Amino acid sequence: MDETKKDALFGQISQCFAATLPDLDSKEILTALQERELLQNTAVGRGLGLPHGTLQGIEGIRLGIFTTAEPIEYQAPDGNPVDVFFTTISSIDNREGHLELLSWLARLVVYTDVLERMRAAQTPVEIMAGFKYFGGC
Repeated sequence: MDETKKDALFGQISQCFAATLPDLDSKEILTALQERELLQNTAVGRGLGLPHGTLQGIEGIRLGIFTTAEPIEYQAPDGNPVDVFFTTISSIDNREGHLELLSWLARLVVYTDVLERMRAAQTPVEIMAGFKYFGGC
């Protein structure tokens, strides 16, 4: 696995979250993502990664949707590289809600065309338009 690309991706994701969560430092977020990834790879297949972490000092759950121009090697169970990342950050005290969101995201990917919508999106607005609630998930 190319650690440099995954680490660079996690660094960019951490900076994006820190920009919207002023009480948290990007290094804290990066550490949380990396520590979770060390426990078990967060790739789920079909080109999707679900990196996530928990932190003190955050309320609720935050979801970031990220895509890469080129898929990166991520050691996914199906052997495919990953190009869509639904990244969640939540409070240590909200593990149950965090797991429910991850479960919902996994079902969304299996039962809808949301991954194709994310890959076709060219702007953040298009990503948000493609990521809407799908009934029946």
